[in-house]
Amino acid sequence: MDQDTLHGLAAFAGVTFTILFLGLICAGVLKLTAKFDFDRIRSYIQSRGGHLQFCRRCEAPFSLFTRDHQRHYEVCYADAVGQEHRVVCKTSLFSDVYFTGDCIIAGAKPTPPPLPAARPDVASLKILQEENRQLREEVRRLRSLHDTR
Repeated sequence: MDQDTLHGLAAFAGVTFTILFLGLICAGVLKLTAKFDFDRIRSYIQSRGGHLQFCRRCEAPFSLFTRDHQRHYEVCYADAVGQEHRVVCKTSLFSDVYFTGDCIIAGAKPTPPPLPAARPDVASLKILQEENRQLREEVRRLRSLHDTR
């Protein structure tokens, strides 16, 4: 091999390496932004008492380079009362979470009736009866003071 061929191969290898390196950086940035978006959406729903069921990207990953830098996700979650929602969520690295097209896809699950109050034990009843007796005496005393005026 002559000198020119070696320089050509070295230049080709350098360009190929640079393209691969930049591609890996872009893939890493896209993966990180998706993770940050997912965490932001999950914490937004949890802060309102809900539970995230799934979150899926709605569009091409190159929206990172769009004008508003916002990405769209299809999100399914259960709210604080148990209703299941399907929404399109819009977010970006420097903005909040915005929901559009919120559809309730399942109603709240019925909650069991509350348990009856536990019966107090005998010792608690005696304490309560004694407190009631003392309160009645205090009421009588205060009424007698009021009547004497």
